Amino acid sequence: MKKLLSIVLALAMLLTLTTVAASAETADEGTWKVAILTGTTSQGEEEFRAAEKALEKYGPEHIITDTYPDNFMSETETTISKLVAFASDPDVKAIVMCQAVPGATPGIQKIREMGRDDILFIAGTPQEDPAVISDAADIIMYANEAGQGDTIMEKCAEWGIDVFMHYSFPRHMAMETIVGRYNILKALLLTKKNVILQGAPGVGKTFAAKRLAYSIMGEKDTNRVKMVQFHQSYSYEDFIMGFRPTETGFELKKGVFYEFCRKAAEDDRPYFFIIDEINRGNLSKIFGSCSLKALSAELSYSFSTRTSSSLFQAMFTSSA
Repeated sequence: MKKLLSIVLALAMLLTLTTVAASAETADEGTWKVAILTGTTSQGEEEFRAAEKALEKYGPEHIITDTYPDNFMSETETTISKLVAFASDPDVKAIVMCQAVPGATPGIQKIREMGRDDILFIAGTPQEDPAVISDAADIIMYANEAGQGDTIMEKCAEWGIDVFMHYSFPRHMAMETIVGRYNILKALLLTKKNVILQGAPGVGKTFAAKRLAYSIMGEKDTNRVKMVQFHQSYSYEDFIMGFRPTETGFELKKGVFYEFCRKAAEDDRPYFFIIDEINRGNLSKIFGSCSLKALSAELSYSFSTRTSSSLFQAMFTSSA
């Protein structure tokens, strides 16, 4: 899949270069440049080498390259400054960034604030919120990699395609490293009963959490997977149970986790509870004494968030 992305990226680069060069023919051929920002070879060698080949083919008078930091999550300002530096050159007519790591959107916004609306911005494999970066960049490539399993099939249905053949996934799962990573994650979840998936926004942590649950279940049963999203106002009363005001006083209301536990307790099959944005909630306020009770009842959990995501696997082996 990465090689396919590199081919598409190379085609986009070629299209960009051709378009810019064609427009330059009517003006001054020596006044246009394309800036390319990629990761280092430790992040993605294919993109880095593609940029090198573009530089070799068109020369430094038309191509300028740079790399974003390896530790890009904590060095977004460096990424932004590199993008702004590109735009500071009046001859730069297009910027290609692959992968579009965090810092891409604010970088584009700063460039626009500089009055450089003439720059064409291409973002490959965005790692920010697709909806946000789509408003900033001119061309988005691979905007929702994790969700393509669903979107491809939806598009096939829209086009009236009855049969879809997928070759790459079996090949990928035949790779020892990928199978090994999957087996480790699966074993960890089944043994520890909880897994935290951590990564940049938009990389598919919640999607992966659901797919991991389905793979362990052996089927896509949405009735046995429940997802909630934590926020600062989320409380024990929302999650477990608590008294809520009514017209006549107060009434004891059961929360989403309590109801899901009861549902799972009546079934011998595994259940999975996914918490999105777990780092945004006040965990002591939300869980209370629930954690100790859950452990004594041999319940399993799994979580999922944006910044620190988790999968709270609920394979209930006894009553909640």
